Amino acid sequence: MTSFETLLTKLSIDQTQTDVHYVYYNDNMDIQKISPIKSETSENILSIKSLLVQPILDGVNRLSDYKVYFDYSLKEYSIKQKKQSPNSVITLQKIESEIDNADLNIVLDCDNITFSLDSSLFDHIKNDNSKLFFYITENNNPYKLIKNIPVVAKDLCNKVTFPHQLQSTIVSIYTSKIFDTYNLKVIQ
Repeated sequence: MTSFETLLTKLSIDQTQTDVHYVYYNDNMDIQKISPIKSETSENILSIKSLLVQPILDGVNRLSDYKVYFDYSLKEYSIKQKKQSPNSVITLQKIESEIDNADLNIVLDCDNITFSLDSSLFDHIKNDNSKLFFYITENNNPYKLIKNIPVVAKDLCNKVTFPHQLQSTIVSIYTSKIFDTYNLKVIQ
């Protein structure tokens, strides 16, 4: 066995024995490099399970195919693959439960709809300019759209109120699952 083959064998053994890799990323959340060794640097560093970065390490995907993001459901940073096509399928979740300590609370009354975020998420969302969409539909009929409400994520750090001008508060609200828990309270 040549010294090069020995080195490759040792590197592959070391890589498989590592459960954690470190993702180095810039302020735009673009991944700069991935390493099993944590080094001191001025870059942002994310500790992540090796299984999540395995497609990159195996050469199936490129670094530029992924981005660092804050997963509001898990309340931690992770990586996700960038969208491959603009026609991606979006799964909507019906918001209907009344639970305590939800990540996002929605109050629907006769005149307004109000969104308020749990304060534990403020630090993570305060610079997030992405738009969240809430779809008000006929009750239990997601195919009959009544109103679409876009909300900039960082605006949820303050209570956000929109006049809705609905005929009735007997409606359903759908959204993409961003947060782990939602609370909908309807005031008649």
